[in-house]
Amino acid sequence: MATTLLGKYLGMLHKIISAFSEILICAQVASRGDIMLATTLLGKYLSMYANDEEAWEELASLYLQVSTSCMFCQRSRQHWCG
Repeated sequence: MATTLLGKYLGMLHKIISAFSEILICAQVASRGDIMLATTLLGKYLSMYANDEEAWEELASLYLQVSTSCMFCQRSRQHWCG
């Protein structure tokens, strides 16, 4: 009984550590400026841990960065091409 319970807790701990490492990798990728890869990694993380509100907020922030960059590029293109 004790070994079964220990195995259960070790499995839960492994999931927590795995999730935390995925978030750290995503943060490192985003800090290097690879926003598209960061959104992909964070999306995969959220497909497993959909209740993580902070991760959803971070994903929204990353999408806003991408859309702001796209709007800037679109405006620049219109300026130069228009």
